[in-house]
Amino acid sequence: MKNLKISLTTIVLLIFALACSNDEPAEQQSVKPIEGATEVEVSVILPSGSNLDLTTTEIVSLGESFKVPASGKTKIYVAPGNRSFVSLQDKNGEVIFMGFITNEEKELSIASSGKAALYFGLGTIFQVEQTKETYFKDYNSQKEIIAFNEAITPIFISDKYFLKSDTFKNLVKNTIIELTSLKEITSKTNKVKDVIVNDTDEKSGVKVTNEGPLSIGFQSQSRRRSYAYIYKIASKPIGSNSFTTVPRALVNQTEISRSDGFTSTLGTFWTGATGKGQELFIKDTPAISLPLSDDESAAKFEVKVIGLSCEGNPTEGMSEEEKKKYNDMQMDYFVFDLILPALGTALGAESFDSTGGELFKTAVVSALGSSATEEVSKGNFKKAANDFMGEFIKGNLSSTLDNVLETIVQFSDLDNIDLGVGGTAKIFKPLAVIDALLQLNDFIRLQASACTSNAIEKWEVIASRSTNINLLPKESIIRPGSSQTLELKISSDGQLGTGQSYEMEWTTSGNYGSLNNGSVAFTNSSKTVIYTANPFLSDDNAEDDVSVKLYIKDDKGNKTLLGEDNAIVKIAKNKYKIVPENPYLKGGDFVNLSVVDFEGNPIPNPPTGSIKIEWGTTGTYGKYDGVTNYYNAPNQNAGPTYECQDYNTKTGIENINAKIYLYSSEGKKLIDEVKGIININNDPNVKFVNVSIVEKTVGISFTIDAVFKIPSDKDAKTYKIEVLEMNPDSSPSRKGMTYTWTPTSYDNAKIKIDGDNFVFYGMDYGAGVHVSNGPGIAQAKAFYAGVTGKAKVTITK
Repeated sequence: MKNLKISLTTIVLLIFALACSNDEPAEQQSVKPIEGATEVEVSVILPSGSNLDLTTTEIVSLGESFKVPASGKTKIYVAPGNRSFVSLQDKNGEVIFMGFITNEEKELSIASSGKAALYFGLGTIFQVEQTKETYFKDYNSQKEIIAFNEAITPIFISDKYFLKSDTFKNLVKNTIIELTSLKEITSKTNKVKDVIVNDTDEKSGVKVTNEGPLSIGFQSQSRRRSYAYIYKIASKPIGSNSFTTVPRALVNQTEISRSDGFTSTLGTFWTGATGKGQELFIKDTPAISLPLSDDESAAKFEVKVIGLSCEGNPTEGMSEEEKKKYNDMQMDYFVFDLILPALGTALGAESFDSTGGELFKTAVVSALGSSATEEVSKGNFKKAANDFMGEFIKGNLSSTLDNVLETIVQFSDLDNIDLGVGGTAKIFKPLAVIDALLQLNDFIRLQASACTSNAIEKWEVIASRSTNINLLPKESIIRPGSSQTLELKISSDGQLGTGQSYEMEWTTSGNYGSLNNGSVAFTNSSKTVIYTANPFLSDDNAEDDVSVKLYIKDDKGNKTLLGEDNAIVKIAKNKYKIVPENPYLKGGDFVNLSVVDFEGNPIPNPPTGSIKIEWGTTGTYGKYDGVTNYYNAPNQNAGPTYECQDYNTKTGIENINAKIYLYSSEGKKLIDEVKGIININNDPNVKFVNVSIVEKTVGISFTIDAVFKIPSDKDAKTYKIEVLEMNPDSSPSRKGMTYTWTPTSYDNAKIKIDGDNFVFYGMDYGAGVHVSNGPGIAQAKAFYAGVTGKAKVTITK
């Protein structure tokens, strides 16, 4: 076993307090070999204009002190085959330079100090080994680094303790902003069609993907620890047209692989700086199966992901097994993401053998004490570290903490180390500087993704045996009496050979509608089918299942089942809706309301009689026409004007409704009642902008596009735009589209600068129509003259 001789008190005190010590410097130790270490000659490089006397300094590496002559060249010992964090200190132990030394990189200078500063400032210390290697590999290739190093020089000339100065910390912070940018998780191309993820949204940094056959995967864009449980909730027996609810049963579970880089706050150094894209941000979890029994053709599953969160009661809604897993993840986060990197770096370790993970965790848990353990269970990780230190200061943890450090040495790249009490104090002097750099990212950035995530996220997934066919749309919503066309998509595995033809067996449960000419089951050779909902419907949650079996039939009439699939058609009870849908208003704003059918058409005149609409509102934030909660429209095309009279409420919801009556010789009959909401928003950091049409003529080329112009705010840190309305809309829909950017970091294809405005082109609405002749220009202008849209912009300061 490797041996460790070290002052435990000093290590823990300095690691977790991370504060400068004013102790007198220890007596200079003689230079002597450190077992297993490599001797290298290091050069201390001073910039022109510096009057620092190097003979009053020493280099501290692996706990040993090495005097520096006037030439700046001296031999020191470093960890074999790896980087060693070393520092140049004066006689009082104050840090002047710092850096990572290897057999190839042998300089301590302004440049090495800057590289180390960004290493800590970007949070690279807490990342996996692969990302650390990429950091060091790509560091010098960034153009921003040249300017960064040049800016450090005058700071050092004026203050040799520049690493602790606010000027330097601000320089590091600004450089981080230049090097990095916000990233979003990318969509993954579906590989197969036998797994349908009804909700494809990314939630709390996790996205569910179909991986097939009969399996799903996960994409993660953060280093947050999370875990997935798969529960079967419904079954569709072979030969059945509908799902049956079954007792909720756990069928599979998996740990979700964590991203190789940070995306919670600033992104990762090399992708943000070099524009390599998002591939390093997203980590794929190996496929996990969705089991079907022999008598099932399909099943529905609930995917429940639990992950670290800053919520007040994160385990609410979890089973006992899930709570235990959550508590384990909290301890793993504390042990492996915080304690191990900090202690390992301080000791000079560059790698840790994962086989020692459980031993290390056991050692840390034993050393924590009940108070610190309780803080970890509450998610108070910084408090846990302070309690950990406090227990040790009382003298309670000497032997147990010794096991922690011995485990690091045993399973790391370190060998026998004799740091000694004096050496220990010196090796941890840089940690006050390191702490200040870590604070640039709100303590430890690993925790940032947890504080923007929910402890529980859920998805619904449908798995079926077919991998060759796909009935689309997988889920649709129609009104009573209206129709939905479904189309069968067939993969290359199902392409016809000579003499073959397709045969489709279509079926539906028929609870709320029928197929084609009133049938609930029939056979044909068409790839499309029309589902028509019954004109009269009373159920609030009506839905029908449409199923198809695809056969390949040869010229002799023999049939082979190629696959089967299903789709869900939901039937909304109301025939009509209030428009505009869910508008946003602030104090003093108006909106004209009306009722239309599901396709956006006005209510037609009845064959006999007339239509009248009675409007109502709760009137919490405003009134119809500014004076009343009720409005009786004289006909179906007339509607009230709602005025928001609340100027103070930041956010609120006003409920509105419209009762539609048919007046005839038989009297007054209610034919529909529709409800809606009006969003009230007086938040000064939320703006609403209308769509703008921009035109550009270059030579004979004319370009026209629909965009949103957002006035810049001098105090803004981030902007987020959400498209609320877009008429006419396009496919895919622009409604609900979002994009986030900073004043200095954005996708040039989505955001352009126009004076004091950011211009959002990210909708790709029409992708910018390019026209080069007179009639075409006139047609384009005529179309865009009718385009309307609205977006919500949230500014973070």
